[in-house]
Amino acid sequence: LPLRDYEPFTRAMTRLENPLHGILVGAGVTAVIQSSSALVGILIVLVGQGAVPLPAAVAMMLGAEIGTCLDVLV
Repeated sequence: LPLRDYEPFTRAMTRLENPLHGILVGAGVTAVIQSSSALVGILIVLVGQGAVPLPAAVAMMLGAEIGTCLDVLV
């Protein structure tokens, strides 16, 4: 998987292990793509490939659920 070897991506994913950062990014991405299910599906694949650490994915998943509510506000 090319993303696993791409240094800027791996650094960014490591920063997302901080729950607050992960939640904010998850909410933002969900607000942009307007689908928490799509983000969760992407995260499942990335975690399975080892490109995203599990704590970062859990934080982003929680943010995705919050981001679903942002769609209504937008």
